[in-house]
Amino acid sequence: MNSERLKENVSVTIRFRPLSPREIRQGEEIAWYANGETIVRNENTPSIAFAYDQVFGPTITTRHVYDIAAQHVVSGAMEGINGTIFAYGVTSSGKTHTMHGNQRSPGIIPLAIKDAFCIIQETPSREFLLRLSYLEIYNEVVNDLLNPAGHHLRIREDNQGTFVEGVKQEVVLSPAHALSIIAAGEEQRHVASTKLNLHSSRSHTIFTLTIESSPCGENIEGEAVNLSQLNLIDLAGSESSKAETTGIRRKEGAYINKSLLTLGTVISKLSDGRAAHIPYRDSKLTRLLQSSLSGHGRVSLICTVTPSSSNSEETHNTLKFAHHAKHIEIQAAQNKINDEKSLIKTYQNQIRSLKEELHQLEHEGEAKDALLSQIQSLTRLILVSTKSPHQTDPGSRYSFMEEELAYLPKRGRNLSLDHENIQLHVTLNEGSHIKDDKKIKKPQKRDGLTLTSGSDKSSGGMSTTSNPTPTPPANTHTLAIVESRRLSYSSPSESTSEPLQHVEVLTYSEAIQEQLNEKNNECKGLEETITALKQLLSENTTIKAQAVEIEQLKEKVAKITESKEQLEIENKRLREESAYANELASAAANELKMMSEQVVKLMNQGVV
Repeated sequence: MNSERLKENVSVTIRFRPLSPREIRQGEEIAWYANGETIVRNENTPSIAFAYDQVFGPTITTRHVYDIAAQHVVSGAMEGINGTIFAYGVTSSGKTHTMHGNQRSPGIIPLAIKDAFCIIQETPSREFLLRLSYLEIYNEVVNDLLNPAGHHLRIREDNQGTFVEGVKQEVVLSPAHALSIIAAGEEQRHVASTKLNLHSSRSHTIFTLTIESSPCGENIEGEAVNLSQLNLIDLAGSESSKAETTGIRRKEGAYINKSLLTLGTVISKLSDGRAAHIPYRDSKLTRLLQSSLSGHGRVSLICTVTPSSSNSEETHNTLKFAHHAKHIEIQAAQNKINDEKSLIKTYQNQIRSLKEELHQLEHEGEAKDALLSQIQSLTRLILVSTKSPHQTDPGSRYSFMEEELAYLPKRGRNLSLDHENIQLHVTLNEGSHIKDDKKIKKPQKRDGLTLTSGSDKSSGGMSTTSNPTPTPPANTHTLAIVESRRLSYSSPSESTSEPLQHVEVLTYSEAIQEQLNEKNNECKGLEETITALKQLLSENTTIKAQAVEIEQLKEKVAKITESKEQLEIENKRLREESAYANELASAAANELKMMSEQVVKLMNQGVV
């Protein structure tokens, strides 16, 4: 059963990554840039521009990308509307970083999982059952990343769309549980080093969260169940000749390019709206995406691009692909099922039956304990909110706990200045320490007033002043001077005698001078610390450059090794041909010898 379908277009957003250190060292220039929030423009030819739903510059966080490009798809899936989010772009453009992220910056997949459980917590009127599966398409073969024996799986189709036969589905109970399953699946994914990327994805992955929900309560037997699938897809990047791959890597790249070319053809024909045939079956990827691309759910396409001049053509192709996708119309609708095929219905019926059986038992015993254990096990699989309907907790939606972050990739510990909008600032009123933060809150101006929010030990909270200049924090030099002047210009009525007041001012001034000296020493120490950190950063940059050179040397060694193997094979073939030629020559010599003997014999007979 589908509710009323509403027409909308595929959501298309563009995310720029910053220039990499290697591109900066090579003197790369900006070829494409974000011109505002919705336009991408070419630097050399400004007349070439594309418009999208949203364009994210290189300083925009993944969390902000999720809020704009993915959150509406996730919330729709929790209400029974199928949803698909996938990242598309060339290799090393930031797709996997966008979809998976790391402990410091979780990607779309962990954010969507966290959001799904927060929505459950905020929906006390419904019960939910979540199942996840994790597939990869490697060299046009579908593999189950959650089942080591699940290889060469077949794609089938029923009245609800395409599905993979025999795929393993795990019922998930918490964000940490879901992330641990994904981390285990990632260990099985095909990843390799290429010239353009040290950890290049060599397969497409499809993470699917199947969501069932039904109303809470005892009398819900006739109520329909909301059923939807949320597909989060990390596509392998298309590869150009610049990758200079050989052997297995070249074969993988050929399969990747073929499937992405088919995806581009499908997108182009769908955007045209007049094509009689859409070639979904030409690749496993488009076959699996058929239900999503044919308009049976919300779709969000996040295209990751690089601004560098060396990849200008590849970025242009990605932008054209995204432009076509923007014109695809979809008709998303809520999916409801009434039959008993629903897994949550099956569990609810089993729980109800076990409870009835439990009530019929009169005495305590092993049978009753066994029934209680079964009821608890089944009840544990169905997720319900622990909140009251009017209770809210908006701050927990993106707050990851340590046990959840543990399953995300770790970020390198190298210090980085001016990276991802990180600023280094010094706090004097809380001791000498250095703090890094993505955003430093600035005082908000309103109607000529400066509002400073937050906990201040000296003021105890929010303070207002008519001075439009930001008020310095407590215990700084400015405050000390102001207090000194305030004592120096106090009126006679405020003290018992003028000489005593003068002595107090002198004593206070001496104390202030000592504080100033201490703070100056602290500042010098902090400046030395900052200098040391910058030197450490420079050393780390050198180490990174050496690591890149080592990888390049490894690639050269691999090429030389491969050339050596080919030469050895050729040499072996030549030796075999030479031996065969020697055998032929030897046989010919013997034949010639025999013929000579025969001639001599005949000649002797003639003479006789």
